[in-house]
Amino acid sequence: MKQQTINIEDALSKASTNIDSLDARLLLEFVKGVDGNYLFTHRDEKINIKESKLFFDLVQERKKKRLEELEKRRKEIEEKRNKIKNN
Repeated sequence: MKQQTINIEDALSKASTNIDSLDARLLLEFVKGVDGNYLFTHRDEKINIKESKLFFDLVQERKKKRLEELEKRRKEIEEKRNKIKNN
């Protein structure tokens, strides 16, 4: 079965459902070795399979890291609330 390719605009749109759109753009710039202007002016350009896999792997890593950051922050806030409550 042949893997499907995706264009830049759709890749960014899909990634933005999981992470911040700026993070998605920066990750795709890194993967393709281009700047934001290139991504904007070449929105319809297809991303090759290798780039697509790397990009979406990085998106998932970023999503996981962000969830870990949020959980850590939630615990810090909870500890502060408990400290205030007990004083």
